[in-house]
Amino acid sequence: MKEYPHLYKVQALAASEGEVGLESKDLPSLQTAPPAEFGGPGDRWSPETLLVAAVADCFILSFRAIARASKLPWNSLSCEVDGILEPVDKVTQFTEFFVHAHLVVPSDVKEATANRILQKAKTSCLITNSLKAKTHLGVLIWRMRFRQFDKQGSTKGNYHHGKLPYWDIGGTPDPCRKLDGHDSSNLAERPGRNPTHVRELR
Repeated sequence: MKEYPHLYKVQALAASEGEVGLESKDLPSLQTAPPAEFGGPGDRWSPETLLVAAVADCFILSFRAIARASKLPWNSLSCEVDGILEPVDKVTQFTEFFVHAHLVVPSDVKEATANRILQKAKTSCLITNSLKAKTHLGVLIWRMRFRQFDKQGSTKGNYHHGKLPYWDIGGTPDPCRKLDGHDSSNLAERPGRNPTHVRELR
């Protein structure tokens, strides 16, 4: 990694009507427009969706770096982010980000270890650290196991043909999922709630 400070440059180009083009050196250009909520077409990236995407992207990249340094084996991580935009003292701003992380790890990985690194990724994300909106993290950890199959695809008999991953995904909702608008009273992070759900894929 290069020494700090880092400098990032983006140029925005637009006419009196139409899309706004974003350009940065050595990167493909990106066409943006206001979101449907602000009268835009709703089929282009907007400043709002780009910001929420930056939160999701930064969370995963932070987790990847921390997991590598911690030598944590993992299979996949998906991350969905809800960004809440609303007026505060007559100033429209993002007030909360709800990060829903689904992590798949090998069966021998300890829940506490995986959760610790997910939480560290949240606190290490330079995007959310640069914003005043509150960030909430809900976690589902799936342990991946393997079931052996014979040549006929049966799990009975002689298990000599090979092993395939299988999944038992069901039931328990993401503890960070909003059940009523963006009411944070349902968040797993509140006192007395367990922020992690673990499912073994067996």
